[in-house]
Amino acid sequence: GPAAVALSGPDLPTESESTSVIITKNNEVVVKQSNTHKLSIRINASTGCFHGSLVDAARKKRTLRGAFVNGAAGAQRGEGFFVGRSEAGRILIEPAN
Repeated sequence: GPAAVALSGPDLPTESESTSVIITKNNEVVVKQSNTHKLSIRINASTGCFHGSLVDAARKKRTLRGAFVNGAAGAQRGEGFFVGRSEAGRILIEPAN
């Protein structure tokens, strides 16, 4: 279903805003708009973990990892990280409003 992905970190090409995505029945995250970061994410439904990649400001491919956790009012959200050149960045996946 519809969701939003937010990226933050010092090594991204632009200051990231929320990116609209669709989570498919095959547990793949599909970016609905311009994919500036070449974001690619797959979800393991049995473990709740996800992994993927993005491209940083230096055009280097970075691996990202995370897991879905229960948030406020039982809504699940995905929280994770990627390691940049100098610091780690953060990824957040939340259901779209």
